[in-house]
Amino acid sequence: MTQRDSVKAISDADSVYENLVVTLVASRSIPDLIVDDAIDGQIDPGQKFETRHWIATHLIDAGLAQFEGMLELDFSTLYKIHWKETKLQTGRRISEIPEHFYPKLRRYISSLKQRISTEATRSNEYHNAQRLARDVLNCRLRKIVSLAASTSLTGEMLQKLSVEERALFENLQTIISDWKSHILTGS
Repeated sequence: MTQRDSVKAISDADSVYENLVVTLVASRSIPDLIVDDAIDGQIDPGQKFETRHWIATHLIDAGLAQFEGMLELDFSTLYKIHWKETKLQTGRRISEIPEHFYPKLRRYISSLKQRISTEATRSNEYHNAQRLARDVLNCRLRKIVSLAASTSLTGEMLQKLSVEERALFENLQTIISDWKSHILTGS
């Protein structure tokens, strides 16, 4: 595995996330909506319908719909993940993060950054979210490096890694293994 593979894993995870099928609730009447090449016809306010995530974000931005339930990341959820990762999990123990955490995190931080210019209150949230995200990443990175250098791994530990983290882990494990081999055998 190469560094390029680790970066590709991030891009692949984003692509998978963008193409997830999500459920929306119409906020306003949407006439003759075409979703995934299928004509669904009129969608009335309050009506639930499914579409790909990337389409959903455009409909939400246009004020036509909302996600059903909590799909995106918010400050409260990020704070809970931060607390769990930095306070509860010590040493090499790594907690499980929500599915699609990194794509959600990137979108959350990006949306806060875009809204800073229009909403002064978002500046504080943006800086606090950046700090929490950086802490979570640094904490998880330390644990991934420790796991990659370890000779005693369990499948349970690896299952708690996201797709992006697993690619990084495999890359680091190869580098560390090669380095140890060269130090110990000279070859």
